[in-house]
Amino acid sequence: PRQQCQQIANGWRGQLAIAVDNIVRPERTRQMIVDFYRHFDDVELLVFQEVFNGVWDALSDGRVELAIGATRAIPVGGRYAFRDMGMLSWSCVVASHHPLALMDGPFSDDTLRNWPSLVREDTSRTLPKRITWLLDNQKRVVVPDWESSATCISAGLCIGMVPTHFAKPWLNEGKWVALELENPFPDSACCLTWQQNDMSPALTWLLEYLGDSETLNKEWLREPEETPATGD
Repeated sequence: PRQQCQQIANGWRGQLAIAVDNIVRPERTRQMIVDFYRHFDDVELLVFQEVFNGVWDALSDGRVELAIGATRAIPVGGRYAFRDMGMLSWSCVVASHHPLALMDGPFSDDTLRNWPSLVREDTSRTLPKRITWLLDNQKRVVVPDWESSATCISAGLCIGMVPTHFAKPWLNEGKWVALELENPFPDSACCLTWQQNDMSPALTWLLEYLGDSETLNKEWLREPEETPATGD
């Protein structure tokens, strides 16, 4: 107990809650969890996956102390520190057997809205909900996670505007086709953001672990660089 009193006096807390935007690379989140527990066996890391404004909602509500991959269009006031994560690129994709895959682009909005758009529901509880990409009068296919997204795209149910790092393996295998659009979808500016006051040692460690803007962009938002195959 005495040691714990001393730890608490030094800012020790038994939990660190963070939000991770659904657009970041999931394997990087998994690695972070493993690395965290190698350093802190007495602190619980709570990782919440949020969509769009749900990330800011969790921060402004005080449910989390740090967010990875938050959109830079900041919908809340308050004392937050930021680290730029650079840009996330998007790909508009359909299954290789989808009717659009057999047509020549670039495609107009009028053509695209004939098929439903894949949508991940914004997880915000109080802030206004937003949607990544949806045309006027376009039907939605709403999915809970990226696994379901891949299933629905592969089944030819919808058009998906998805992070390029997520689409890349499917595109490389020829299962999906990237569509050229008349109105290209802009890259998204992302950031790392955290509550500045009263920072715990675990949060301080995590901020150092996550690295600078270039590291964050490469590890969390970009598709892995392909290593050349070594021949015999």
